[in-house]
Amino acid sequence: MGMGYWIVYAFQALAIVVLFFELIYAFFQKPSRLQTDILLLGFATLIMMAGYMVEIVATDVDAAIIGAAVSYIGKPFTMCASFFFIATYCGYHVSRKLRVALAIYSALIPIIVFTNHYHYLYYATVDYTTDAVFSHLQLTHGPLYYVYMVSIFAYTLADLVLALIEVKRSKTRFEKASVMWIFAMIGTGILGYILYLLGWTGGYDSTMAGVTVGVFILFLLFVRYRIFDVVGFAKENALNNAVAGLLVLDRRNRVAYSNKLMDEMTASAFSIGQLQEFANGTHVTYNERTYLIKKNPIMNRDEEMGLIYELDDVTDSYAYAARLEKDVEERTREIVHMQRSVIGGIANVVEARNGETGSHIIRTAQYVSLLATQLQKTGVHTDVLTDEYIKRLVDAAPLHDLGKITVSDAILMKPGKLTPEEFDAMKLHAAAGVDIIEKVMKGVESEAYVNCAEEVAHYHHEKWDGSGYPCGLSGEDIPLSARIMAVADVYDALRSDRCYKKAMDKETARGIISEGSGHHFDPAVVKAFFDCLNEIEAVC
Repeated sequence: MGMGYWIVYAFQALAIVVLFFELIYAFFQKPSRLQTDILLLGFATLIMMAGYMVEIVATDVDAAIIGAAVSYIGKPFTMCASFFFIATYCGYHVSRKLRVALAIYSALIPIIVFTNHYHYLYYATVDYTTDAVFSHLQLTHGPLYYVYMVSIFAYTLADLVLALIEVKRSKTRFEKASVMWIFAMIGTGILGYILYLLGWTGGYDSTMAGVTVGVFILFLLFVRYRIFDVVGFAKENALNNAVAGLLVLDRRNRVAYSNKLMDEMTASAFSIGQLQEFANGTHVTYNERTYLIKKNPIMNRDEEMGLIYELDDVTDSYAYAARLEKDVEERTREIVHMQRSVIGGIANVVEARNGETGSHIIRTAQYVSLLATQLQKTGVHTDVLTDEYIKRLVDAAPLHDLGKITVSDAILMKPGKLTPEEFDAMKLHAAAGVDIIEKVMKGVESEAYVNCAEEVAHYHHEKWDGSGYPCGLSGEDIPLSARIMAVADVYDALRSDRCYKKAMDKETARGIISEGSGHHFDPAVVKAFFDCLNEIEAVC
């Protein structure tokens, strides 16, 4: 074997090594249709070249036949993958049905070759010669070989048409050059095959020489033309310079694509994992800009193939909405403050009619705060007694006797004991308080605050044993807010002068509260009362 043989052999061996590393590089790129097509093309080419290397180093016909058969495992898939690759790069969609059909056709070719000795439809005769620069098979072709040839030229024509269309519509020299090099990568193998068919290569299958050149062109495409840009170099620039961030995940939540802005944000503002946890419509801030997260599935025939995350810059509209919301909140606070002042004034009028000067509602609110906070410390009703709940309750406490404004002075200011009829009239103040709160406050105050105010007004005369009014509730059926209010209200009433009685001393008042535990009052609230008695006495 002469020097020419070893040069060609070394050149092809080097190409196989380069192709192997190109496959590793492609494998670690972001998953995409383009990556899949390149991997298919690369593996098919590697098998084809390896098979031919076996053929040219063979020393007998059997080994040469095995090498040729192995190369045919890759040959048809190389042409098929070339078509898929150039179509994907140029932005054309190859339907799933067509892909499957071409893959099946490509699989049939090696089956026919491997079984040729049974039917001789692909090769009519098979012989072997060593009388040339390269030892090689001498073949005469059967009818199926010509079918295969037609498919090769059909693939080549399709590749050429796609490439020419893409070159025509490309707007930059860089884009045009990348498409031309891609076609050259595929075309060198076709050119070598044509030269071989014409008999100009002395029996050497120059298809492999063309494929070898194509392997080095692929390296150029990786390094110089960055062909792993799913939508082309120009579209990459447009996406990278876009105001919006873009992230594409495949069905396994692997990153298929992300543009420059998204890469920057996921590197410093949040991780991709955190982005996946954000809800559609969430706002995030980066570099003093506000972005709206949009999440949409990638669907193919009702099957979810992945997800697209977009981050739209909504800084201006978001700032306006925030200012508007702030103005509305401020105005609402002013209205609420005004309304509470009016309602509080009415509550003071009620207390004044009852012989008080407004200090009762101030003191009971403080008692309620102390009792609720003490209960919170002991760990009871942790699902209810939040800081926010306690604040609402303290704010609502002054409204507990608001309904007394509907009670006549004759009853409210009577110095002696009320008759049963008068007491029945007095009981109506609980429901009247709820009615006033419902009509005056609903729609302005928060629903939670209105509910709390209605509870203390309606149920603070209910008793733990069910003997209270107006509904005869018992135990924990009585809202917690009303159970707390009951202890605060009764204790302050016991310790205060009223038109119908004198104030009790603190020992007597304590005794009444203690005796009422489990009958009039919630035992847990009574315990909290005695736990913070010193603070309560400081207020009294």
